[in-house]
Amino acid sequence: MLNIINLSFAIMKSKADLLQELRSLYAKMVAIEANKALMIKNVAPQHEKSAINLLDYLVFRSENIHKLQESLHAYGLSSLASSESHIKSQLSNVMKLLGNKQPISNILNFYDGLNQLQQNTAYLFGEQPANNIPFIMVTIDSEFADNAKYIAALLMNGMHIARINCAHDDESMWREMLKNIKKASAKTELPCKIYMDLAGPKIRTRIVGKGHKRGKLEVALHEGIMLLEPNCKPPKYCKAINCSLPNIVKFLQKGQRVLFDDGLFEAVVEDVSGQSSHLKITRISAKKPFIKAEKGINFPDTSFHVNPLTPYDLECLPFVVEHADMLGFSFVNKAKDIAELHAQLALLDKPDFPIIAKIETNDAVNNLPSLLLEGMRKKSFGVMIARGD
Repeated sequence: MLNIINLSFAIMKSKADLLQELRSLYAKMVAIEANKALMIKNVAPQHEKSAINLLDYLVFRSENIHKLQESLHAYGLSSLASSESHIKSQLSNVMKLLGNKQPISNILNFYDGLNQLQQNTAYLFGEQPANNIPFIMVTIDSEFADNAKYIAALLMNGMHIARINCAHDDESMWREMLKNIKKASAKTELPCKIYMDLAGPKIRTRIVGKGHKRGKLEVALHEGIMLLEPNCKPPKYCKAINCSLPNIVKFLQKGQRVLFDDGLFEAVVEDVSGQSSHLKITRISAKKPFIKAEKGINFPDTSFHVNPLTPYDLECLPFVVEHADMLGFSFVNKAKDIAELHAQLALLDKPDFPIIAKIETNDAVNNLPSLLLEGMRKKSFGVMIARGD
């Protein structure tokens, strides 16, 4: 153990080397701000500092900082590990402690970052609940939509946001839900924000082929099944599932995962040929080994793009902006998806209607910085990590 400790000290950076490395990081942050000046200018004024901080943080995280952080920690300095909201300010503070004499500018310090977060949260969700309890959102199911007493009980037990999923029911049922939410809110004197989810493209199972009974398919661990395009007929000898959304199968590649029914069933792609793919079941977490019809399909490893704003969503949009406080945008992948929804909201004279971008795909994760910057072009914007599978 002594030898390991001695080796660590032997390779630890000097204070002068540390300062030079931090100056280099700082210079890269200044450079990216200058390079993306137009992008920063295009965000809403109240988000300008946040946009700059995001770009600075991307610079920081793009570097291999492990050894840098070790050395900072060894000198008893901040390792910059919890500086997401004020990265350049924290960097500047550490540089000062190392003796930096060069002029530096702080865009967002710790308290500024905290206040900005609180302001953004309050604008979107309302005032922070007592005792730092997080905001709680509850999906309002049609089974208790007409039960104002039940909704009142939810409010009394901490619900702050009522979610209505536009993928289910219709406007008449949504009106009933809204009526009883407002009735319960008035009775309890507790505020309740309304969040409505656009349905987005439906990627659902259609059970076909050998072995299916009454809209469900029995599968076994390590068994092979086929996943097909919507109108593709399976061979008679195969267990098969049609994917309801066209032009997905061709994007699959060997080794990628396919999840069914909120992740209760996991399969891996073994090969793809034209409109069909062969999968092997690798995990069954359901109590009964049946994949049912109209259950969701998720492709966590596959990159493909479908328009997340469907014709049905456009039909729902006027109702949503009239009755809700914010809308959830499903299957967002690229910044242009947010821009398209912004354009549709402008046509409805609701250009600043709050959007919650639902992060449900690998592409959305990879494109998160550009999604955030596009969202910040308006006053209010949120992000939800939406998939449980």
